[in-house]
Amino acid sequence: RVDEALSRWLSCLDLRPPEVAPKEAKRFGFSVSSTHSTWLTTPSRSLFYSLGYGIEAFYALNKNVELNVTSELYTSIIDQHRDLQRNFNTLRVLMGVGFTFGSERIKAFVEPSLDVHYLGDFQIVTDPFCKLYGTGEGSPCDRSSVFSLDLNMLFGMNANLGGRFYLTDHLFLQISASVSTYFMPFNRVIDLNFPVSAGAGLGYRL
Repeated sequence: RVDEALSRWLSCLDLRPPEVAPKEAKRFGFSVSSTHSTWLTTPSRSLFYSLGYGIEAFYALNKNVELNVTSELYTSIIDQHRDLQRNFNTLRVLMGVGFTFGSERIKAFVEPSLDVHYLGDFQIVTDPFCKLYGTGEGSPCDRSSVFSLDLNMLFGMNANLGGRFYLTDHLFLQISASVSTYFMPFNRVIDLNFPVSAGAGLGYRL
């Protein structure tokens, strides 16, 4: 009789394991990185380099697609032949879509983006006479030997490749490399073009 009573009682119990709520997707994230850049097309006789910092924010639409906005600030370094007359700053803003793939701990991404690049005071001088006497008012330097870009904004496309390595569920290391090409404004040849850059930094995903 005891066994019968226990059997009836157990048959009335719901012994199914409780349902585990699915993890909420971590959709928003950001990263801060240190970057190094150069221009493949430049009027200087040798390449010059720029150092900077970048801040990226991304929002995941689903497991494999993200929206991205990145801001990068660079300061140039004088080139080998000192054709670049002074250091100048540039600000670049990238807006695009990212495609991700990989595991929970390691993710690779490809990000095609629109590239808007603001240039600081840019001046190249290759003539030794102009370097000696300067290019200011009253200088005997032939101004035709001085190259000024006379352009503040460049518009084009950027392709960024990289990976994220998650140290925890939220914190990750990020490395990336990118190249841009500028085609606007249409009414002139852009003598400073094809910047390539590489960066590494830390990020956090909410």
